[in-house]
Amino acid sequence: MKCWRCGKQINDNAGECIYCHTDQHRSVPVTKEGAAMRQLFDRYGAEAVLGNPVLLANGFSDVVSDTLNVDVKKVKNNLRSAMDAGIGRLYLEQLQAGKSDPDFENRVRKILTEDADMNDKAAERLMGWFDEMIGWKSPKTEPEKPVSQPVRPKPEVAEMPTAQPELQKPPEPFTSTDDAGSKKSFSWIRIAVPIFAVVFLFLLVQNNQKNEQLRAIHTAQVMTESAQAAIFATQTKEAEPTNTPKPTNTPKPTNTPTRPQVGDIITFGSYEQDQWSGADPIEWQILAIENGRALLLSKYALETKPYHNTWTDITWGNSDLRTWLNGTFYNSAFTSSEKARIQEVRNSNPDNPEYGTGGGNDTKDKIFLLSIDEFSKYLATNSARQCQATYIAKQNGANVAENGYSWWWLRSPGITSRFASNVSSTGLVSTYGPRVYNDDGVVRPALWLNL
Repeated sequence: MKCWRCGKQINDNAGECIYCHTDQHRSVPVTKEGAAMRQLFDRYGAEAVLGNPVLLANGFSDVVSDTLNVDVKKVKNNLRSAMDAGIGRLYLEQLQAGKSDPDFENRVRKILTEDADMNDKAAERLMGWFDEMIGWKSPKTEPEKPVSQPVRPKPEVAEMPTAQPELQKPPEPFTSTDDAGSKKSFSWIRIAVPIFAVVFLFLLVQNNQKNEQLRAIHTAQVMTESAQAAIFATQTKEAEPTNTPKPTNTPKPTNTPTRPQVGDIITFGSYEQDQWSGADPIEWQILAIENGRALLLSKYALETKPYHNTWTDITWGNSDLRTWLNGTFYNSAFTSSEKARIQEVRNSNPDNPEYGTGGGNDTKDKIFLLSIDEFSKYLATNSARQCQATYIAKQNGANVAENGYSWWWLRSPGITSRFASNVSSTGLVSTYGPRVYNDDGVVRPALWLNL
């Protein structure tokens, strides 16, 4: 077998790893999610899994069965957000102590709720799965499942015998006659029947109250989801620039401001975004202005696409996503006059700065994705790097984390040429990157516009 921590091969019955001296005895996972994550530990080792955000998130979806009652995509996004926030490194450090403790749990909980933007319930659930994966203790999710593990009120029927010794002593009037035996039996029945009736009614009332609570919780959840959907629809409508009334006595404004500045949001071209009013004006953020031209990056993720449609070695120059951007998207999003203002540029494609994966030859692009270097140069803060997907992108399968943001593709390669770099929902760049055929990554096109 393999050591669950370092992943090296050891004897099947070894109680301790001869390499890292880690105790091989662990608690058994209780939840199916924890068991699925434990499989990753057993397959690759703790140091590989906790040190690799993509391996944990994508590996989880690879090992769970179709019968697992969980939103796999949502769990993957939560895992990616948690790992990008540094949870994996924190757990690796705590492995030195061999167990969890309250201070460690508080640090993990703070990172999940503040840095990874999870709510308290999601954070506790994820911490429970991590604990099961490592084997420290029982999961934290058990208290959150009142339906599958109801707590029965006391007193219970099974506890009746504890009170019977006093009842078995009959009152003196019944033992003073010749038929004391029959009177004793009648007295026991007279006492037991009311007690059993009271216990039965008590349990029945408690059960009805629990059912009412569950129905109330379900109703609240449905109302919450409906309210969130209504709020999202309202916000989307309010964000549409076409809804803003225009003065009738002034000239129609052009797509770009007369004196654009870095950081401005302008509209240029159009693409279906909300499924209600046809193609909508595309909003772009100005990242740079030089030599009479501006570098634009779409404010929202306009589409959901894989970097490449097959699991193979690929570079930006031969990727399916580059073909789509400079073909289908370019032809559908811009008019002839708008195309004349888009400058075709020669993009360099540097190697991965951390793993050395080759980026391929230079490319001539009209529409492209940012590279790791461009991303670091033009987007200075994590908040500026976070991106929300349009309604259409979400309908097409876009990942959406608990904080409402989605991870998006860069054109630079990942750890190997079968992976591509990306930006997480929290705004952190991943040079490791997801698999190129991952189909829930979103697209933020970039272009150089002649002013």
